[in-house]
Amino acid sequence: MKDHYKELVEILKKDERLVSKENTLLKNEVINLSNHTDEKLLKLLLEEETVKNMFFKNVNGIEVFDKQKFNWVINSKEFLPDSYTKFSSKIGLTNQDGKFIKQIDDIVLAFPNKDCFLEFDSTTEEEKRKEIFYNDIIAKSEIDVLKDKKVFINAKQNSKSGEKNITEFDSKDNLIIKGNNLLAMYSLLPRYKEQVKLMYWDILYNTNNDIVPYNDSFKHSSWLVMMKNRLEVGKELLKKEGIIFIQCDGNEMHYLKVLCDEIFNRNNYIATITCKVKAPSGVASGSQMIFDCSEYILVYAKDKFNMKFNHINEDAEIVGENSKTADFYKYILKNVKLENKKLIKEIDGEKIYQITPNDYEIETMNSQTAKDYYDNYEKIFRTAALSGGREKIIKNYLDTLEDANENLYVYEHVPSKGKRAGQVCYDLIYKKGGVLMLKDFARKDKKNKQIIKEQHVTSIFNNDWWQGIASEGDTTLKNGKKPEILLKTIIDMATDEGDIVLDAFFGTGTTGAVAMKMNRKFIGIEQLDSHVEKAVKRIKKVIVGDSSGISKDVEWKGGSSFTYMEMAKNNMRYIDKIQNSSDDKLIEIYEELENSEFINYRIDKETLKNSTEDFKNLDITTQRKILLDMLDKNLLYINYADIDDEEYEISDEVKKFNRSYYEEQ
Repeated sequence: MKDHYKELVEILKKDERLVSKENTLLKNEVINLSNHTDEKLLKLLLEEETVKNMFFKNVNGIEVFDKQKFNWVINSKEFLPDSYTKFSSKIGLTNQDGKFIKQIDDIVLAFPNKDCFLEFDSTTEEEKRKEIFYNDIIAKSEIDVLKDKKVFINAKQNSKSGEKNITEFDSKDNLIIKGNNLLAMYSLLPRYKEQVKLMYWDILYNTNNDIVPYNDSFKHSSWLVMMKNRLEVGKELLKKEGIIFIQCDGNEMHYLKVLCDEIFNRNNYIATITCKVKAPSGVASGSQMIFDCSEYILVYAKDKFNMKFNHINEDAEIVGENSKTADFYKYILKNVKLENKKLIKEIDGEKIYQITPNDYEIETMNSQTAKDYYDNYEKIFRTAALSGGREKIIKNYLDTLEDANENLYVYEHVPSKGKRAGQVCYDLIYKKGGVLMLKDFARKDKKNKQIIKEQHVTSIFNNDWWQGIASEGDTTLKNGKKPEILLKTIIDMATDEGDIVLDAFFGTGTTGAVAMKMNRKFIGIEQLDSHVEKAVKRIKKVIVGDSSGISKDVEWKGGSSFTYMEMAKNNMRYIDKIQNSSDDKLIEIYEELENSEFINYRIDKETLKNSTEDFKNLDITTQRKILLDMLDKNLLYINYADIDDEEYEISDEVKKFNRSYYEEQ
């Protein structure tokens, strides 16, 4: 049959449409033409008698093409197992016909292996292994196995009382999962599908400094495949009101933007936040034409029309008590009189009154000092056009607004969130040239005795949040650690207490630490051993009252808990044997693997059996390396469907925990 495969390949290569620049056969394109009963392809297959007899049946003198059999052969592992995509080596924007374009309204991001599934798994920073790009059609059965629910082991709960082994899963608990983040998210689907309110992913940036290596053949494409796979399952986990924040640098940001447009729909794009992450200093910064101090956060809603978020303010324009006046503050609103005034609307305690200029006094502030502002901070306002969210809020309460400029309104309300939470607030609303205007408040900082103007958070985070964060959480991660105040800002915007926050690139656990301090529930996934160790240590410190980061701002005193669990590796016992067995036992493992289902399917078992003597003559280090290479590293994890298989030696306690997690008790 192998000879027939070779013959078929050579025949197909006669069609220039089916051959890449590297002279390899494009399997996807062959299948595409077959599905469309392409005339040129059929003529080619009819030329050789052997191939003709394989895929055509003569019916009353007419040759009938067996499309199903032909596609089955092309899809089989034995037929060009290394060929996965119709693309050769180009990356770019394409139209729906697959043609590369420079500009078009309806675009998608096309890249080699786009239609593939990339597991991408490493447990240490040094580990390097060749990744397999499973094609959605060609390797469908393998992909189905990869996506299947996995077995979790070493389940423990951590609280102020300490750590304990558990056999029951608490759905209300926070969660840390050690293992591949793509496969872990598929194992989250049965329980958490459409339950996550916020995702914050501080992704791998695909730079030369990344600690985890990518496939060397198509590093850029590999990165895009990795992100595409993870974004697709992440979208399934998001609630319809959910939002995802993805942090990256300029290296891949624009490609990632187009990829997210395709997955989430460009209509669900919210913003690109620019973050100042460092300041120019030293000789090195002067060597660049433009010093790069930015990182970016792409923000997408799962469904923009159902998205729920909170309006939050950031502090800006600080005016000291003894400084000169700032032009921003121009008026003081004095002696507002609302008694017996016309109540336009009242909903849930919030009121709109209609007033006249006789019902209040304005004193100009142009010649006064900042101390006057400080003394009267609660009354300071400026005239500004009302727009965005606040305009919608006000208009929800007003049936009509007359255009006459003398008509004025006071909006009386008690905010439940923000710096003015719990205070009765009055906003002056009026029309000026047909434009709805609103008062802007200032506030007084209690500790520093400063006037601080509050403004809505913008798409530029120019704060020096990255300075001095080395001690936060008592963890370190060079060039990768994020400030807790950044996560607090994001979590404030996108969630309420009790909502679920998922970080699939958990790192040292900043997202979990902040979410816990803000009374949100978090799920963190991390595959690197060193990062998992740091994250667990950090969250344990949060539980007992960590005082770093945002702890003082939110008055964190400790508490809460989290469940820790690991994805059970399929052939871990072989890995343990290889790494821990004495030198004279390695040959026994080799012979055992000869007939094992855990070896890579690309390895010929007959070759293994014929090479036993050669293996014995190798040095010990090489023997261990060969044994590890023989294992199928892309099928490491045990599927839940196999939990009762005696070969895996899974304990009753582990079985009980998994049945509790998957709600099958």
